[in-house]
Amino acid sequence: MNEGKLVSAEEQLQLLKAMTVRTGSIHEAQALQLRMWPRMIHGVTKAEARVDTDKQQVTMICESTALRPTKMTKKLCEEICKWTRTILWDKTKVVIKINGKVVFDSDRT
Repeated sequence: MNEGKLVSAEEQLQLLKAMTVRTGSIHEAQALQLRMWPRMIHGVTKAEARVDTDKQQVTMICESTALRPTKMTKKLCEEICKWTRTILWDKTKVVIKINGKVVFDSDRT
């Protein structure tokens, strides 16, 4: 099919998205993105992502040195939600918790 042709990272993630939609499984490349993206939020020092394939939901659990979320935190959370939907399901529910508190829930935006 694509023998000898290099495929960009974006194309690879789109192929993985198609696999996720068809099979409900998540590839390690997708899991890595989900773990790393929350680290862009100011103060986040540690993050993990829990994926519920049955509910098509991703919950990102973060630890942060910041005392409280900022306006930029909300904007970044919205972007992370968009990015998540580009590599998983189009209507993925995204919840982001920082220091135990929900700071973003895609169902409430």
